[in-house]
Amino acid sequence: GVAPGKIAVGLRESELAEKTAILETALENIDQGITMVDANLRAIALNRRFLELLDLPADRFTVGFELEEDGYTATRHQREVGAGYFDLVAQAVSGGESSTLALRGSTEEAQFGKA
Repeated sequence: GVAPGKIAVGLRESELAEKTAILETALENIDQGITMVDANLRAIALNRRFLELLDLPADRFTVGFELEEDGYTATRHQREVGAGYFDLVAQAVSGGESSTLALRGSTEEAQFGKA
């Protein structure tokens, strides 16, 4: 017969495959554009809506593409606009009442610069 350990591994693989299929289905059927990246900004997951919203060709932008090398830099938006930019937007939208601003002298300010 089949060893119990092999049966358990087979069941775990089957469960993993089922859960992966469910997550992939959810990702493709959600209205929002979603992309997930690893520490090197390499896409590890993305959906069709992400490509549609940014008008990116599906044949070029697939799982594994490197965002910055392919010209997509929005994932490092603070480097482009500075840490203070989003504070200014939050203050403008809230009429100066925002309570969720980046802290002055924060590591973000040191890392990305001022707006």
